[in-house]
Amino acid sequence: MLRRSEGATVEEVASATGWQRHTVRGVFSGTLKKKLGLTIASAKEERGRVYRINGPAMKPSFHEASARRNSGGPSPVPGRGGDREYQPRSADIAKLEGDIIGLVDRSTQDLRLVWRQVHRTEPPPGLSRDLLIRALAHRLQEETHGGTSRAQQRRLQTLAREFEKGSGSSDPGIILRTGTTLVRQWRGHTHTVLVREEGFEL
Repeated sequence: MLRRSEGATVEEVASATGWQRHTVRGVFSGTLKKKLGLTIASAKEERGRVYRINGPAMKPSFHEASARRNSGGPSPVPGRGGDREYQPRSADIAKLEGDIIGLVDRSTQDLRLVWRQVHRTEPPPGLSRDLLIRALAHRLQEETHGGTSRAQQRRLQTLAREFEKGSGSSDPGIILRTGTTLVRQWRGHTHTVLVREEGFEL
């Protein structure tokens, strides 16, 4: 909206995004100016103070780019079977930050509605407003930066089952083979440990 020749007022951006006016102003001054280094010009016009971004056009937002990618070809988000080298653009991160800021301005009822739309289930009973915001913010971050890989999900599920059984195991699954030599330096001294079948040898 700020790239268009007619620019946009704070009220117009707030209406289009659903953000509060102070959130829009915060995105202008914090994300666009300070973090992205964009120059925002403003002028008083008939419809109010109009803001415009000077410089080359911004890249499409993550949601716009995602829609284009999903129309043909695999998703590039890590952990979802796509290109694991995908890196979010500055515009993606700016959109993400604005969405997360917008969560704080929503009512608890709105947050619960968003939860149902995202997870297709009711939020856990007794979940506080703060945790609702944190969980939804985490989900937004996953959409931009990528979620947990399938291998990590399986590992977490395994640890959760072991915890429920009371085993309390937190073994990451690393097995040292017999004959392996471990070398560490500490305070200028080198310490060597040999892995043996019955234990360790200093």
